[in-house]
Amino acid sequence: MFSDEHVTLGQNLLAITETPIFAKQPYVSPDGNFVLVYNGEIYNYKNLRNELKSEGAVFHTEWDTEVLFEGLMRHGASFIEKLDGMFALASGLTHPHNPQQLSHAGVFSATKLYN
Repeated sequence: MFSDEHVTLGQNLLAITETPIFAKQPYVSPDGNFVLVYNGEIYNYKNLRNELKSEGAVFHTEWDTEVLFEGLMRHGASFIEKLDGMFALASGLTHPHNPQQLSHAGVFSATKLYN
């Protein structure tokens, strides 16, 4: 769980492509400046992983969330247009002087969150 006085990001695990020990969320960048929570399945994550590897990305797991994270870091929200799957995610950049404060966040879904 990621939480401060402004926002709380959490997730219940649906580990389809990785074992739970590697699927802990929220996924936070090593520098603490980017936070991602995600649930669902990205059907084309292996193809996207190969594309990102050709751009120089290095992966440490077979987890689709790591592919999503790397794609968002490299391409921003436009990377979401490449995704084929059923998912919901929330991401944001943390404030550079206070890693616990989100300066902005986005929520995206492959299907409607509300009717």
